[in-house]
Amino acid sequence: MFEPPDELKFAKPVLVLVDDLSQADISLNDLYGKIHFMYLGHNLNTKTASPVCVLLKCVREEDFSMLHAHDKINEEVTVLLRQKLEEKGPINEKEWCENKYHEIEKTGQELGLGKYKPEHLIAFMILRSNFNLAFVSNTIEKLLRNIDPESNQFKLLKYASLLFSYVESHNEAIDIHIPLECCDQLMANTNILKARSPEDRPWEYLLHEPVKILLRIEDKQRGSGRQIKMAHQNLARQVLECIKNKTKQSTVSIALEYLKSDLLNNYSYAKVFIHEMTKEMLIRRKKEEYDDMKNTKFSPLVEDMLKDSSYQEVAAVLVLGYEQLKDGMIAQQLARVYIHVKEFEMAKTWADTARSIAPQRFGFIHTCGLVMREKFSHLSKKMSKKTHIPSNISDQISLIEIAFQAIDIFNEATRLIMKLNASSDLLIYADTIDIILQLLSFVSENVEPFKELSVLHNYLVSPDFIPEELPEEYGPLHNKFKALYEMGESAFRHVEDLIFCHTTIYERKHFHTKERKEHRSNRNVKFRLPDMQSKFSNFFGEKGEDMKEIYTTDPDLRNRWYRGKLLGMKANSFIKIFDIIALIKKKKHNKEEAKAKLLEAKEYLKKIMPLSDCDLANKISLNVALALLRAPNRESTQSVFAFCKELIDLNGTFLDVAYLFIMIILWPNKENMDGVDYDDKLFHRALRTLGDLYNNKKEQMLASKPEVLRFKQEHNIFRATTQFFLIRGKGLQSVCHRSTLFVKDTADLAWDELWDSPPEHLNLMLLSGIASSSSKGNFIIVLNNKSNQGDTIKIRNSYKQPAFVSEERVTFYLGFSFEGLVAYGVKANNGSNIHHWNWSSYTNYEETSKEELYHKMRKIEEIKAKREKNLPLHPDEQQLLQDEEDISDAMLRFEEQFD
Repeated sequence: MFEPPDELKFAKPVLVLVDDLSQADISLNDLYGKIHFMYLGHNLNTKTASPVCVLLKCVREEDFSMLHAHDKINEEVTVLLRQKLEEKGPINEKEWCENKYHEIEKTGQELGLGKYKPEHLIAFMILRSNFNLAFVSNTIEKLLRNIDPESNQFKLLKYASLLFSYVESHNEAIDIHIPLECCDQLMANTNILKARSPEDRPWEYLLHEPVKILLRIEDKQRGSGRQIKMAHQNLARQVLECIKNKTKQSTVSIALEYLKSDLLNNYSYAKVFIHEMTKEMLIRRKKEEYDDMKNTKFSPLVEDMLKDSSYQEVAAVLVLGYEQLKDGMIAQQLARVYIHVKEFEMAKTWADTARSIAPQRFGFIHTCGLVMREKFSHLSKKMSKKTHIPSNISDQISLIEIAFQAIDIFNEATRLIMKLNASSDLLIYADTIDIILQLLSFVSENVEPFKELSVLHNYLVSPDFIPEELPEEYGPLHNKFKALYEMGESAFRHVEDLIFCHTTIYERKHFHTKERKEHRSNRNVKFRLPDMQSKFSNFFGEKGEDMKEIYTTDPDLRNRWYRGKLLGMKANSFIKIFDIIALIKKKKHNKEEAKAKLLEAKEYLKKIMPLSDCDLANKISLNVALALLRAPNRESTQSVFAFCKELIDLNGTFLDVAYLFIMIILWPNKENMDGVDYDDKLFHRALRTLGDLYNNKKEQMLASKPEVLRFKQEHNIFRATTQFFLIRGKGLQSVCHRSTLFVKDTADLAWDELWDSPPEHLNLMLLSGIASSSSKGNFIIVLNNKSNQGDTIKIRNSYKQPAFVSEERVTFYLGFSFEGLVAYGVKANNGSNIHHWNWSSYTNYEETSKEELYHKMRKIEEIKAKREKNLPLHPDEQQLLQDEEDISDAMLRFEEQFD
């Protein structure tokens, strides 16, 4: 590849034949990465920034969707070979298979070998039938005719087909198999052992011919010993269905039989692997984060059993699985099944069981909270119907207490997260908000004094206000109701931080591609968030223009009223303030209306005395937003800089906001400073602090889980979302908000390549630096701070795979995030021209009906089929394909919330 040196510029493409990566702890992505970095390490002077590499992976998959799921291929640069028999070409493949069939049959007859039949070569027979599943099933049925269904051989085949049908692995390092030693106990009483040959061979050599055809016994790919697999990966489901037909058994009865069998309950050391496979079969649902092609509520086994059997029978399988394996995840699945069928007492029992097994596992605590939330939701809907209005106060209070139990459990989970310094769980905070809103909706509809919303509002926000009409039985609940505001505000701050300031994305793991997608939990909560914010503001925000007399005499209540006004205006946090700018792009209001709203919020904030750290962070954000809109009556850059220093001195929760804007204001450019003296130490302290805060959150979010076999796992990337980009200007007007560039919140996750030609009207500043490597081996860009004689500046590259050689001069655009500085559009400094960005249109699907969304998804499938046939697509069809993710996100609001 690299020699002779004088021919480097004529280097040939790299062709790699990949036979089987499962024997090595390496993926196709890793393999390409090794070639890529070897290429960079030789500093090759070629015409391409990356090697031209062709990987031929010689692994057969059941269908194209499986190949997409396992390897996450880049469709634009990948050619899939569909295996089918061709009649045309140099060889008539159908005719060749027929001739080979008769040749094998004739050879067996001539040699007098009754077992030497083409039907026994199952893979060949599948190929000969051109992968016809009906033919495969017919072949399997013929083979099963000669096996006694009561024999242990048949049971082995039955249990193996169950496991291989419902256990999947997307992990190249884990091969789905049954260790041979795990079968010894099952086969110990088989009649085979009573008819051993003189050589006293083990049972695996004496299996009946049909079993040997369907099961393959081979050496283990890792470690010593032998293993059992299906003869062909397409066979497991067909074998299981044929067995069910032969024995008249349901999937439930086979699963129960397997869980009681000696295959699971064997005494070999390798039983650990069988146990892990069994747990995987019972609990692991399909999720797009696992590189599956769809999302399910339960594991494929449980989903199939629920279709064909009662939930009590399905629960019996899970109960037996729990009794055999004593695993908390199985208990949690039982709780989820009972939630699904509204059996809340049983759901609580199993959720508590899971929690008792692992008290420090906040996911189990979360499930306990979900049980109470779903119970409240179900009962409150029944009670809210006219014929089921609570007949007495005790019924109301009992139901309300269920909601508070859910809130208390969610809060317990969040306290445990903080105690363990563990990863923040977005869904716990979102579910806390959800149950608060459900509770208040129920109260406003069913509790007499609170049917007037203003009375409920005063009760919630005023410490001493209690309506005279409210029965005294509500006395023990007063403090709990009045704590809901602070609880909800805290949950909203965490949700906004985990969605808009930082976010979790997952990446296609097994093939070299830049495709990234926001985590489904993020997308789900983000879609519900505007509605939750509106409802929360409706209950807690101030709507009147004039302050009530009760607020004028108490400074704390007066401050609370002003903060309530900010909440009602949706201008009470960093994200909400800059969302006012983002809504201009989405045409929710115009620029002048946005300015007026921000100036009004600024006046309310000015009246709060003294300012909390949250108020001060909002004050800074409001003035920056006003500066970006070039609004009058805003504070100067020097004043905002002073506010940032004041916020740092408070050393509270909002340090990241202060250091983010200090980083922007002090960006070293003499034309940019706008009256602020450059402070190199403070600038680099801002970079270090933001980096430390980000790394702490990243370690929490991506903390390693208990060491278990991982057949499937999420390949998540935690990252800070870039909030601003450097443009030509002074002070706070030297940046633009991300919404100016991107219509969609997550656009920069997938649009890295479009930085090659950003729109000129944005006036983005193109910078130049030197590509280098950090101490951790990551590619960064180094800038010499010549304008202010300061230390060099290190900037993280937004690309996962760098497209430049170390120590090469590169150009880039600069972004500012809560992690620090981020480089976009990095490329070798070759003086290439910049072209206009070709914008795609934007359609808002938030209010589209369920029926229309499903119609569009069906239309997308038709367009994909049309594209696969290489038929031309109409521009409207191309746009619909581009909108697939937005349509999928819009459909999230129709999913059950507890998922």
